[in-house]
Formats: sequence, C-alpha cells, structure tokens
Amino acid sequence: MLVCNHVGKTFGRQEVLKDCHFHLKRGEIIGYKEKWQW
Repeated sequence: MLVCNHVGKTFGRQEVLKDCHFHLKRGEIIGYKEKWQW
C-alpha cells in the first residue's frame, strides 16, 4: 500500500496506477483503490 502511494507520487503515470490497482486487488483492499482514484 505505502509502496504504491510512493510510486504513484514519484511517477504519477497511468502505468504505475495500473500496477497499484493490481497490487491492491491482490491485497483484497479494493476500498483504498476507490479512495486513491484521482
């Protein structure tokens, strides 16, 4: 979760966001996905 946020802020690209969503899905944390939706 924290890693995803750090990467998103560093790159801030759609590709990174996709990776973040995938990681969240695996961590069964879909709730955060919606909150992180810019």
